[in-house]
Amino acid sequence: MKREAVHIYEDGHASGDTELWKRVSLLNVVEIVSGQVDPKQSPYNEMILVAPDHIEPCTGRIISKETARTQSAISGKYYAKKGCVLYSKIRPYLCKAAIADEDVLCSADMYPIHCKDEILPQYLLYILLSKHFTDFTASMSGRTGIPKINREELAEYHFDLPTIENQLKISKILNTWDTAITQTERLIAAKQKLKKGLMQQLLTGKRRLEKFNEQWVPISLNDVAALKNGYAFKSESYDSKGKYSIITISNVQDGCMHARGCDRIASLPPDLQEHHMLHNGDILISMTGNVGRVCRVNTQDTLLNQRVGKLVPKKINNGFFFCLINSQGFIREMAKKAQGGAQGNIGIGDILGYETNIPKLEEEQKEISTISNAISDEINLLHQSSI
Repeated sequence: MKREAVHIYEDGHASGDTELWKRVSLLNVVEIVSGQVDPKQSPYNEMILVAPDHIEPCTGRIISKETARTQSAISGKYYAKKGCVLYSKIRPYLCKAAIADEDVLCSADMYPIHCKDEILPQYLLYILLSKHFTDFTASMSGRTGIPKINREELAEYHFDLPTIENQLKISKILNTWDTAITQTERLIAAKQKLKKGLMQQLLTGKRRLEKFNEQWVPISLNDVAALKNGYAFKSESYDSKGKYSIITISNVQDGCMHARGCDRIASLPPDLQEHHMLHNGDILISMTGNVGRVCRVNTQDTLLNQRVGKLVPKKINNGFFFCLINSQGFIREMAKKAQGGAQGNIGIGDILGYETNIPKLEEEQKEISTISNAISDEINLLHQSSI
């Protein structure tokens, strides 16, 4: 979904023909569900439990579904009926909201919102995902320095509401856009799968480029790269309007950096080192959780958080190096080495100790990188068409 597609109103006021629109307070047209149930008891223990982590920022999508029992839920949870709008009240600048497509439980960090007769759930969802509403909630949570919005603050939000008939029309238009974006994303996924298969053959030497017949040479990553650790930022220094975005393991995704929804700071800590300041093209690796994921930095004013490593190639083609560590073979090997309790962890030795064979000639390395980049460019064009 395109958040910025919600040009229903500007600065909370309707634009265009507004004769049938009326100015309302959010909590006059919706009701926040109260009362909790015990997630350890039947039937609640087998119901889907939705928390902020299960909702994708800015899109209105629930990306993961697990029962309360699977999540070992203990404390009371809210009961939300099918059609309720679920909104994350913590870190509201992350813009997380979705419609329950079945009866679900939601965590205490969520507001289950029931729509009254004046507003449709789909239309409310677009309001909650709009830039205007997100800016409002971010400014409210910034008053106290606590990244959370309460019910009293939500009551202060006012907007222009059209008739049900016009809400339905607007929602259908925006839903059509969403459907087109979803279809594009499926095409992107198919191309990404094809790319992984081809690159796996090229990176293992199972498929050789015609003009090259030199033997490949064995190396460890320690021979061709250095690794820099991240900085331990303090949460009390976070500022939703700060200049600098903090890149964490959650921003490092399967070859791409997703910088939306980052925590931010306004000023740099005095003991921050040069390598903690990131630049376009820097190569990052996740060292906790889904270990081994890598990405390139693609935006300015970003900082390296702890448990994210920065890999600095040397004596190897930069593009080929990224292809190498973005391969399934490397990711699988890092997953095997992961240690720890709830989340796996890898260290510098695990990463730099990775052994493989690479082309002896940099020209061959470059050619393989060029093929990968050409496919990536196709995928990026598709991404741009869905933004």
